[in-house]
Amino acid sequence: MADRIAGLREGTSDPGVELTVVSKAFTREGGIAGARELLDRGLTAIVGLNDAMAIGILSELRQHGIRVPEEMSVVGFDDIAVAPDVAPALTTARIPMLEMGQHAVSLILRPASDEARTITTAHELIIRQSSGPPGLTAARIS
Repeated sequence: MADRIAGLREGTSDPGVELTVVSKAFTREGGIAGARELLDRGLTAIVGLNDAMAIGILSELRQHGIRVPEEMSVVGFDDIAVAPDVAPALTTARIPMLEMGQHAVSLILRPASDEARTITTAHELIIRQSSGPPGLTAARIS
């Protein structure tokens, strides 16, 4: 979670972008609850820290007649299997979970005296239909 938050902060370093933080459960229901809190703030984008949250955000926006991405962009993390199948298809950061798991096991098996305890992995932004041109405000639900 900390890496995702740091990446969002780095990506929103433009002084014209306001980052609003709302903490909720990493579930579809957490995404719904977070979106409810953010609806009246005049935002143009919401980022869920996983795709389940982002799908909940999409659901809540649909309930309120908010068009995605015309009125609000929604982005998630992980690129779960259903991300391209929801409507609109979810823009998401693809995180190499299998590779991360393999690295985690190798770190656990290394002697504690080894200095290299941090491993960097690649990620990829998968742009689909849930995001459009950037607005002046954004929010993150974590």
